[in-house]
Amino acid sequence: FGQVIGWQRTIPYRGQETVLDVLQRVGGITPGAEPRDVYVVRSHLLKDEPQELFKIDLDAIVVKKDLSTNLRVLP
Repeated sequence: FGQVIGWQRTIPYRGQETVLDVLQRVGGITPGAEPRDVYVVRSHLLKDEPQELFKIDLDAIVVKKDLSTNLRVLP
């Protein structure tokens, strides 16, 4: 959900993709989007666990080649 190229939509899970892979597959972020303000939320709806929030720094991933926040996406 957010400022991505094209319509906001759901996309099928393909497995073994990172956040950057998914964003590239949907066309990227809009020119006005903030690349240091991207998050992944894991809600754990079917488990009795608290929600997890991960901050993704696209600027660091793409420009600085720092992959530490390039989280693997789960189904």
